[in-house]
Amino acid sequence: MTEQEFLALVRQNPINAAILDRLPQFEAFAPGVMLVAGSLFGTVWNAQAGNAPTDHIKDYDLFSWDADLSSEAEDAVIRQTAELFADLNAPIEIRNQARVHLWFNPKYGLNRPPLCSVREGIEHLTEKAQRFCPTCKAAKQSRAGGFRRAGRTCKAAKQRMEQVAVLSRRTRNSENCSRPVSD
Repeated sequence: MTEQEFLALVRQNPINAAILDRLPQFEAFAPGVMLVAGSLFGTVWNAQAGNAPTDHIKDYDLFSWDADLSSEAEDAVIRQTAELFADLNAPIEIRNQARVHLWFNPKYGLNRPPLCSVREGIEHLTEKAQRFCPTCKAAKQSRAGGFRRAGRTCKAAKQRMEQVAVLSRRTRNSENCSRPVSD
């Protein structure tokens, strides 16, 4: 699947299309914001399975990166995001990737290092998403309609997540990061 084909499938979901069209409006309050995760690859999988584009998509995730680690700054961006997308009537979640380690570790009991960019957030997501793939022979469709593949890394899922990363422009926000950022 080419990048153009992937983007065309992603835009079949009207909520994805509206979010992507409005991303330039974020630059004032959330520079470098990207639409990521299940709303992208879920829409593609829905198209391949013959489902409606919005089926089984529980939310629409946006990643941003801001050196301001205060919860007040992130709350302000969350409020602005809610205002910008109020007409879509969809669960849209924006998270500052610079802050994820502050709440992720206590909430899930997993050690997640500080992230230096949106790109690193996508890389962490890619690792998690490698367990899901509708095209593998070993993939099984659950009763809820989702596709799961446990255990080994699934090449097709990894390729789809890499396509998500290709769609996202590179973000390098290392000036306030205490460790080197890898490209």
